[in-house]
Amino acid sequence: MKTRVFSAVVLLPLVILVMVLGGAALYLTLCVATLIGMHEFFKATNMKIQFYSFLTGLYSVMTYALYWNGDMQYLYMLNISLVILVLAYYALRFPDIVITDMAYVFYSVFYILFLMLAIAYVRDSAFYGEWMIWLIFAIAFGSDSSAYFVGVNFGKHKLVPKLSPNKTIEGAFGGLVGSGLIGGGFGLFMLIYGPFSSWSQVLILCVVGVFGSLVSQVGDLVGSAMKRQTGIKDFGKIIPGHGGILDRLDSILVTAAYIYLIQSIWSSIGTGI
Repeated sequence: MKTRVFSAVVLLPLVILVMVLGGAALYLTLCVATLIGMHEFFKATNMKIQFYSFLTGLYSVMTYALYWNGDMQYLYMLNISLVILVLAYYALRFPDIVITDMAYVFYSVFYILFLMLAIAYVRDSAFYGEWMIWLIFAIAFGSDSSAYFVGVNFGKHKLVPKLSPNKTIEGAFGGLVGSGLIGGGFGLFMLIYGPFSSWSQVLILCVVGVFGSLVSQVGDLVGSAMKRQTGIKDFGKIIPGHGGILDRLDSILVTAAYIYLIQSIWSSIGTGI
């Protein structure tokens, strides 16, 4: 427990600093986290094709470079190049490479790279980006803490016992309520000290918090499912007391993508709602 708390105390200021600074500091941090996450994922799934590991790493770096330079219109060309190279190497090395190796490459790109990149999209969005970035962590951590508190004190009915025996239906519901309250509280803070101008916006964030908890809990369960299926306890050990990058970010990644979708929909409708 002491190690876990110490890691959190050390990392929290660094995370806050990176999110506040944004720009190059954020992109570089996300890129490094993506590369580490992919390494953890390939190790867990026993994907040992060095060319595929190098290819996904290079693809990730190039994607962040395109985003940094504002050249994301070239991403489709980069995607096609990746697909062609992966397929060609599979054909040329057959039968030494199995089809699941290719699947791991594409899954790592969608699950790790694209969801990680969503954090940058949220931060850089003209739609309250400097504010909404914190909502990602507020929902993910708030949902987890609320679910844990309610589950420990009131949990009786198992949610998915074969996957996560300690999670309960009561805890999951507590996560929804807690995250909804956190979303509403965050909206109230934005109304008093930030850019919000109406109570309807506060109410929207309350609803966003409720559904955000659902998304966050799914992300957590997905991470647990992958670890159980691959027979590992943690994806890595880079964060003492917490495990690997994917252990710490499993719920945050999907929550970030969810918040980006909310931003996109909300901004298209209008900021005054």
